[in-house]
Amino acid sequence: MEDVTVQGRILLIDDNQPVLYALSLMAKISGYEAVCYEHASNALAHLQHDRQFDAVVSDIRMHPIGGFELLSTIRALYPDLPVVLMSGHADAKERLKIRALGGTACLQKPFTREDLRNAIGEGRGSEFFEDSLRA
Repeated sequence: MEDVTVQGRILLIDDNQPVLYALSLMAKISGYEAVCYEHASNALAHLQHDRQFDAVVSDIRMHPIGGFELLSTIRALYPDLPVVLMSGHADAKERLKIRALGGTACLQKPFTREDLRNAIGEGRGSEFFEDSLRA
């Protein structure tokens, strides 16, 4: 594998370990250092001690803390930290809820590396959310 310049650090959360592993590889290939957690509570604990992240990318449907609760908590503690939620089944109502809670984007699984980069803030920036609402 060729060397990739690190573009930043992202915190990845998904309770499905194979999906989390694939997502971490996608992030690495895209130039991101990824810190991964299967549980939102562990990710929040890490974030309290290490705030050097460029974005958080999390699944919506997790237990016991889901993506919406995670987004609300992060928004209250770190209002400027981009939070991208992802799901294989997000409907228009959920995408609107992400926006209302201050989320950066909604990624519909499966998605590409380009989608991930755009959602995190490279390339199209805030326009990405408008496109993700139409997905």
